[in-house]
Amino acid sequence: MIRRFTILIHDHPTLHWDLLIEEGEGLLAWRLLEEPDTPRKIACEELPLHRRLYLDYEGPVSGNRGHVQQWTTGSCELKRESDGVLRLALESPRLTGELTLVRDSNGNWTAYPPGVEVDLSGSTGSDSVED
Repeated sequence: MIRRFTILIHDHPTLHWDLLIEEGEGLLAWRLLEEPDTPRKIACEELPLHRRLYLDYEGPVSGNRGHVQQWTTGSCELKRESDGVLRLALESPRLTGELTLVRDSNGNWTAYPPGVEVDLSGSTGSDSVED
């Protein structure tokens, strides 16, 4: 299933990038601690579902939570390989290829941008599931 995604530059509480992916009526969300096209793995954290309006929104965030600006936006295919491994086939002007999100046994997430070798040795789950 093809979905829309966006990556926003967000300046609050510190500079980071929000990866947002369509999921039903909301958006799956991760805070990436480095620019998404870096040539190495990126520490990230899962966030609560976001409102769909953020797929197209740029500007101030309510509650004095800074500003967001689109870094890139496009389409993706999400494959859930297991409870702790998600593969995103991305197509956008700034980022194309497979980005993999891996959750380790401590619940910490790591993003592997396109071209970065994925380490699944500490991931959770092993069942293969596809959306």
